[in-house]
Amino acid sequence: MRVFDYVDMSSTGLKFFIMFTAVFLFHASLVLAYNFETKEYGFRAYFPSAPKQINLVEKTFVGKVPHYKFFVKNKTGEWAVDVSMLPEIAMVFSSPSSLYEKAKKALLKDVKAKEISFQRVYLDQLEGRELHYKKPEGIEGKVRFFLKDKKLYTVVVEIPKDKSRQRFFRSFRLIP
Repeated sequence: MRVFDYVDMSSTGLKFFIMFTAVFLFHASLVLAYNFETKEYGFRAYFPSAPKQINLVEKTFVGKVPHYKFFVKNKTGEWAVDVSMLPEIAMVFSSPSSLYEKAKKALLKDVKAKEISFQRVYLDQLEGRELHYKKPEGIEGKVRFFLKDKKLYTVVVEIPKDKSRQRFFRSFRLIP
């Protein structure tokens, strides 16, 4: 006789055990995410693990722009938040729409990808843009751009289509 031959499948204890296990596994998958927050750069997001940071300065049409990139890259894909500190002149002479357009073109050129779509998206009351692109090797990515207080936030996910892409975007929040 097997052990399961003695278990009454209609028992309350077994139902509780199955429900508890399902809830535990679901919450464990959420807990495994790394909650990253930086008040210095004004955002928080859940990454799959602790993000690395790269700082660089780029020469652009508005002058030198410091970038602070926080990212996780593994076999599954890449998750990143890039914070660009725009000079005052960029804010005076360019509209948010034109800054989003320039950021889109620069990103597509950097990743050597083709645009699939580019549309409005909102983070609470803040209007931004979402870019969906495809690289020549078939990898797809999505990027969200948000502009706030002279900072351009570029939120990037390059992973197969699944719920974790949306989970990363939903976890991204600007903080004071």
